[in-house]
Amino acid sequence: MPPSATNFAPISAAHFFAVGEATAKEAESIGFRSISSSLGNGGDLADLVAAQGADGLLYLAGLPRAETFEARLRELGIRFSVAECYRMQPVAPAPAEIEALFSDGWPDTILLYSRQTADDFFHLPDLRATLSERGEIRILCLSEAVAQAVPAALKKNVTISPMPDEKSLLSLL
Repeated sequence: MPPSATNFAPISAAHFFAVGEATAKEAESIGFRSISSSLGNGGDLADLVAAQGADGLLYLAGLPRAETFEARLRELGIRFSVAECYRMQPVAPAPAEIEALFSDGWPDTILLYSRQTADDFFHLPDLRATLSERGEIRILCLSEAVAQAVPAALKKNVTISPMPDEKSLLSLL
């Protein structure tokens, strides 16, 4: 068992609900024994929680986050508490850093995993202007929600993963 698993030992007997196979595998690797996983988004996970009759959940979450899971739990009348465990902080590279990053050429494809990351990425002024000029670049998005953050001028370059998981996203390459 990895060292981090000892942090979860007191709750490892609790049932663990995960969005996606990767999170379910990680939960198993740190000692959780009873795990259910949905293949969709937060709303699908809430439906799975309801189908299994769970009530009184502890939701380990980050900021910012889509509130799809929480909204669906409320609709279903499932009690839950939120423990905010991490905060994503955007990194705004300087123009020189962006230029250095692409000094050996532009990528053929951009992979976008979250709506927040896509928003942050396309709000980098120097990058956004340059991308709009590069009509051939492919933009692969994990979900429709992620794709909504892509600027209108680049929508024609977007392909959305058939399932919101990394394996499906990478299958588009």
